[in-house]
Amino acid sequence: MNLAIQKCREAGVGVVTAKGSNHYGIAGFYGLMAKQAGLIGISMTNTSPLQVPTRAKVCTLGTNPLSVVAPATGDDCYALDMATTTVALGKIEVARRKGEDLPAGWGCDAQGIESRQADPVLNGGGLFPLGGAEISGGYKGYGLALMVELLCGILSGATWGSSYPELASFQ
Repeated sequence: MNLAIQKCREAGVGVVTAKGSNHYGIAGFYGLMAKQAGLIGISMTNTSPLQVPTRAKVCTLGTNPLSVVAPATGDDCYALDMATTTVALGKIEVARRKGEDLPAGWGCDAQGIESRQADPVLNGGGLFPLGGAEISGGYKGYGLALMVELLCGILSGATWGSSYPELASFQ
C-alpha cells in the first residue's frame, strides 16, 4: 500500500499488485493505510477455494475479501471490509461445534444443494457466494469473487482458482 500511496501522490492514482501473493489477513488494514494518507484505499486478495460458484458443485474461488476505505470529516471514515461469500468459514465451524443448523444461504453439500447442516458444507461442499443461492442473487457475489480472482490472482501472477492450495481439512 505504501507504493500505491506514493504512486497516487505522483500521478493521481496508484494501482499495484503483489506478485505471488495470496491471502494476507485483514483487507481493511491496507485501506486504512491509504485513509491515514488522506486517500481512498482499495485492497483485495484471492484465497483458497472455499466458495462454490452459482450453478456449480465444486469450490473454485475463495472468500476473496475486499476493502474500500475513504476519509471523511475529522477522524471519521467510510470503511468496508467484506468477504465475497455469504459468511466466513469460521462461522460454519462454530455452528458445527455447537450442533446448530445453519441459516439459509450459507453453504451447500458436495452436489451443490443448499445445506442447513455444517458437516456437508465442510466436508465436500462449500460456501455460497455473497447473496446465497442463485434465486437470491448469489451470482452477484460470485461475480465479485471472480473480479478479485482476476485482479489478484491472474493479473499479479499469483496462485489462483483450483491451483491454490487447500486451506483446511475438516475430515
